[in-house]
Amino acid sequence: MFCSDLIYDFLIMLSKHLREIDVSTILTVLNCCGMKIRSDDPTAMKNFIQSVHNRVNELKAASVEGQANINGKRMEFMLETIFDIKNNKKRPKEETAPHGRIKKWLQKLRVEEILIRGLKWSKLLDPDNKGQWWLSGGMAAKTDNVQEVANTIDKDVLEAQKMLQLASSQRMNTDARKAIFCIIMSGEDYIDAFEKLLRLDLVGKQDREIMRVVVECCLQEKIFNKYYTTLASKLCEHDKNHKFTLQSWSQCSY
Repeated sequence: MFCSDLIYDFLIMLSKHLREIDVSTILTVLNCCGMKIRSDDPTAMKNFIQSVHNRVNELKAASVEGQANINGKRMEFMLETIFDIKNNKKRPKEETAPHGRIKKWLQKLRVEEILIRGLKWSKLLDPDNKGQWWLSGGMAAKTDNVQEVANTIDKDVLEAQKMLQLASSQRMNTDARKAIFCIIMSGEDYIDAFEKLLRLDLVGKQDREIMRVVVECCLQEKIFNKYYTTLASKLCEHDKNHKFTLQSWSQCSY
């Protein structure tokens, strides 16, 4: 699932030209998800609207052809749509039946909150130079130096081995607990750890180990670290079973 950054990047790229096809594409995107991306990132929506206004002013001061584009019905409808979204007058588009089924399917897979973050339109247009980091093997596209890639892999393997040794020293005595521990301790932030935990292939009641490992890691810290409470809150918000696990584990501990 993609975050709104990609859509905004695409819209701003279109707004720099505002040819007829650009206007039609902007209208299609805004009618599809305009209110949704506005709620996701109001500041980015404001920047997009400003970009459109700047381009419209440029066209007004340009040639007769540019002024003709501004006076077109499609351009007028696009500006009205943008105005309605800006002032929260446009209703969010209702989900169609296929979209509803896809959403339910993703929720069953527990991936409704997983986003590909940092993905920009420019990366999609230039994958050879930028590297498709969200795909397996994308790292190799970033460099032609085979030795550099090999060194990076060796470094990752070494760090993974150290993390497993640390997990064993913390009495993480099952594969599930070791995997959970490594994800929690190596996460870039709580969102990164949260998304990776959701992708773990845990069977049966193994998901109960997640909250237990979070608490164990928190207790091992010499100074209170808010990272663990934020991660625990995110997990409980996502799945109430984590909340029940935390409550029952706390009652048994005390």
